Amino acid sequence: MEEEKRRPRLQIRLGGLVILIIIGIVLFKVDLKDKIQSEQLEENIAFVKEKADDFWDKITRPIKEKISDEVEEYTEEQLEKMQENFKENILKLEDDGDKED
Repeated sequence: MEEEKRRPRLQIRLGGLVILIIIGIVLFKVDLKDKIQSEQLEENIAFVKEKADDFWDKITRPIKEKISDEVEEYTEEQLEKMQENFKENILKLEDDGDKED
């Protein structure tokens, strides 16, 4: 129940912030169309996207390398087990079949 009481407060604060931003835009007569189409905004968005991609790469690269190493080791182990089982079971059956003839 405490979480339910806290959620509306957060929503009211967020809603209030949105209303304040809208009021500020109207009062200062900001032309959003020009701001959105401006070259500076496009450069800023490209910069933020580049930084976000770099940050994501720095986080995921070590994880991918670790997972890659683990998967490679596991695959090698399982392949060796399959080869041993093949030698023990299939080749043994063929040898037993030759002895019966």
